[in-house]
Parts: sequence; structure tokens; C-alpha cells
Amino acid sequence: MKKLFILIFLVTIFTSLSAQTKGSNTDTEEAEDDTTVLFMSEHVKVVFPARPEMQTLPTGGTLYLLNKDAQTTYTAMGIDLGSIGLTADFVKSEGNKLWEQLKEAIFSQLTGVSITKDQTRIFKGRNSLYIELDGINSEDVQFKGKKAYTLLFFEGRILNQFMYLSSSKNSKPEDANVFFNSIIIEN
Repeated sequence: MKKLFILIFLVTIFTSLSAQTKGSNTDTEEAEDDTTVLFMSEHVKVVFPARPEMQTLPTGGTLYLLNKDAQTTYTAMGIDLGSIGLTADFVKSEGNKLWEQLKEAIFSQLTGVSITKDQTRIFKGRNSLYIELDGINSEDVQFKGKKAYTLLFFEGRILNQFMYLSSSKNSKPEDANVFFNSIIIEN
């Protein structure tokens, strides 16, 4: 039962990531080149190409969103899952089983979206899940006609999720990797 609750909770978070947001962000640092360094947690930060908007999610955590232009959206989300009883030890003990459960739950929610790639891998020393989605046939307004590249990893009991969405026909994983490679994980 606990696992089912966690999966439902995580799917809610995933599907809310591409929602439009309004607000101001206080966890950022402006750089000289117009980029913004966003502090996701004590150990994780990411560089956005401009200042993102912030929204507190009803499920807890914070969503950061930047519509860079008409074709490109960047999102980052961090949520402490301790409030639902998830511990760092549980995350560590579940390993890739947790990603498999999460993938099943996410995929069941994405009507008309094709999963073109999903893999567990090590990202900057962390066990992570990488997903590529093609929304060409999606009825969901957030994914319709877009490609999405998503990276998820835990830092203890904090789930970090980063997404790059593009409606460009020339969109490719390397575009998203520029964003993902800007993630800094400090030990």
C-alpha cells in the first residue's frame, strides 16, 4: 500500500511539471551572462538560461519553469518525500526497482505519448532515470507536438526532476544534455 501511495504521488508530481506557473523565485543567484543558478537543495543546483518562475506544488515541493521561447521549456522540481514516510535508506534499498515502479506509473498516465527511450544510469555519481518522450500524437496540451527529455534522481529522500521540452522538429537529446550537464551535485 505504501508503494502504491508513493507511485500515485510521484505520477502527480511528474504530470504537473509542465503546468504553466506564475510567481517569483527566491532561491536563485543571477550570473553575469543572464543565466540563473537555482539552488534545488543543499547539495543540488542547476543553471537556467534565464530566471525561471516558481510554483509551490500542492503535493509539496517546488516547481521551477522557464519558457525560454515559443518552442523551448525548461523545468526543475525538487521535493522532499519524507512527508509521506519515504526515507533515504528506503530509496537506497529499492535501487532500480523504484525507477521501474515509477516508469510504469508515469507511462500509464501519458495518453498518446510515445516513450522513445528510458534507461536507468549513473548521473554524476547518482542512480538516475532518463526518459525521452515524443508527444506527436498526444492529446495532452503540455506534450502535444513536443519532445520531452527528463532526468530524475534522488539526493537522499529528495526527488530531483529536470525536464527539457521542445516543439522544434530538430530537437535532439544533446539540446537537453546542455541543461542536464549544468546540474551541480556537491557532496
